Amino acid sequence: MTSLGLLFLVLAAAPARDAAEVPPNVAVLLQRHCAGCHDEDSSLDLRQVPGPSDLETWRDIHKAVETGRMPPSAKDAEGLWKGPGNSPVPLGPGYRQELASSIAALLEAQQHPAPPRTAMQLSLDDWLLIVREVAHPYMSAGALEALVAPRLELEPSARHPLIAMDVCTRVIDTDLGRPAGKRTLVDVAEGPASEKATEAITQRLFRLVYQQEPTAADTKDGQARFRRFQRIAPATRDAAAALCTSYLAGIRVLRLELAPAPTTAR
Repeated sequence: MTSLGLLFLVLAAAPARDAAEVPPNVAVLLQRHCAGCHDEDSSLDLRQVPGPSDLETWRDIHKAVETGRMPPSAKDAEGLWKGPGNSPVPLGPGYRQELASSIAALLEAQQHPAPPRTAMQLSLDDWLLIVREVAHPYMSAGALEALVAPRLELEPSARHPLIAMDVCTRVIDTDLGRPAGKRTLVDVAEGPASEKATEAITQRLFRLVYQQEPTAADTKDGQARFRRFQRIAPATRDAAAALCTSYLAGIRVLRLELAPAPTTAR
């Protein structure tokens, strides 16, 4: 299976997630590295992941992870670990940083929630209009029609990710086919992207799909997604196509910011 094929399986299997929910990577890391000691006999039971609004617990977990106090080394955890597995799995520095950063983002989102929004479900025709807007600078209407038409008879759960991945891969490849100075999305195809390049790619793809400037939180979320994709497919081209796909396939509703009600002078 190709890297992009594997990324498609990851994207297709991932349900749409509300920003207020606990990030999946946090839940996985807690279950893998913490729940084996933190059970019903512990002062902090992590067999079930705390709810996103349990800020006190998340602050405690964040402090323990960030300072390196928890999870302890495998040697220090001996005698306390009850599973899964016969022994605790050490938390490497990269995953420790990922866990601490993701919890910090969760705390930030809970303490400073986004403005209220209303949502209107997008029809397939409405979504395809967005797809055409994304594709327009990079392919002709005929080429897009030929790419999309075979997918339209599929079930929606497969149709949206497949169309989005086909279109995004073509968009990225077209952009990479341009002279280096005229590329607008991705500067290099091979190898992992630097932190600065990841930020630029994330912001460019966000603007392309959503037609608006990303906030700092949008950029941070996009960079986190990009890095996760690169663990599966290290080539910048593949990770960029996957990030574009996750943006485009994830547009299920038309979100409208609620403008503040005008005040009337008295």
